[in-house]
Amino acid sequence: MTTPAVAECLVCGKETKNRCSSCAKAGIDLFFCSPEHQKLVWHVHRLFCGPGKANPWRWPLLSPDEVQAAIATLDLVSVTHSESKTLADQLLRIYNEPRERLPDIIRSLSGPTGLPLDYETSALACVRMHAHFVRGNNLKNDGILKPSPPLEILTSLRLSSFLYCFRDDPPPWVTGYLHRLSIFVALLTGKTYSDEQVKYLVNSIDGVYRYLDTVAETDPEGARMVEGGFRRFLEKFSSRPTAPSGRM
Repeated sequence: MTTPAVAECLVCGKETKNRCSSCAKAGIDLFFCSPEHQKLVWHVHRLFCGPGKANPWRWPLLSPDEVQAAIATLDLVSVTHSESKTLADQLLRIYNEPRERLPDIIRSLSGPTGLPLDYETSALACVRMHAHFVRGNNLKNDGILKPSPPLEILTSLRLSSFLYCFRDDPPPWVTGYLHRLSIFVALLTGKTYSDEQVKYLVNSIDGVYRYLDTVAETDPEGARMVEGGFRRFLEKFSSRPTAPSGRM
């Protein structure tokens, strides 16, 4: 694959020759026009930066806090389904193990799992989506708002974008899409929310659409499905910048 000499900065959209050197070693080119712009999204990008994380995309293992919360809420229904499902129900669909083994299975997701990547991804997604929905249910029932961590938002975007449809054999472009989503989430969850950062957030959204336009040249059906899911996710943030003109 030919390496582009210049490409747009994933934060501001400016053309640049500068790329993340660690991700380049993993075989993927992610461009940042300055160290300052890379630092702006580092709290999320670092989770997926470099060999073993960037390409193929690999979700971080569970933190101790995530393990503790998952075990404590195993039997809690996290969201309304036509058929109510607990975290235990969801994990038992992945693991052919007795119910009493689930706490140990969750603990195992904090270290090398030895699982095929698609199974590991599914299990981590189950835990983080459950935590995300529990957070939403707490707000609905108790009025307690706890901001979702970036990984929960990014996992929710994975679900909204129908990326689970590519679980068994994801096309190569999915990795680039996930990296662009991670930039959007990093800007959405930054410590500050200045006018300049709002502009960068809008650019990151626009950048996702531009990327999917390129994907559509070779995979129009996949790009259309993913774009529709991303657009619907953005509609939940109607009070924040959403899509560029003409895409909503």
